[in-house]
Amino acid sequence: MTKDMRINVELGAALLDEVYSNWVGTIDTDSLEMSDSDCCVLAQLYGSYYQGNRILNERLSDHEECFDMADFGFDLYTGKDSDWSILQDAWKEQIAQRLGKRYFGNKHHDRFQAVS
Repeated sequence: MTKDMRINVELGAALLDEVYSNWVGTIDTDSLEMSDSDCCVLAQLYGSYYQGNRILNERLSDHEECFDMADFGFDLYTGKDSDWSILQDAWKEQIAQRLGKRYFGNKHHDRFQAVS
């Protein structure tokens, strides 16, 4: 996973902490699909990627003009399939960490384990 992508996801998670209480508990990691605008983090929280984009931009309009969703790990700068997989794993790792768990993902299934 690229360091920049992980940092972007951390920024996105911090942003969600500010604007959406208990967002972590709302995300269904089994159906999370970052490349799908109907199943990504923003879609699960706001109904669709586009609705989430609009709402977050409105909430941040006092602070910034408009932000690039990729800067917060909600989208990619590129459209490469392999990058979507990396982004998805970054979000699952971030969610697991916030739930006090470890994420062990692979192409066949995801596994979450409580941190002792």
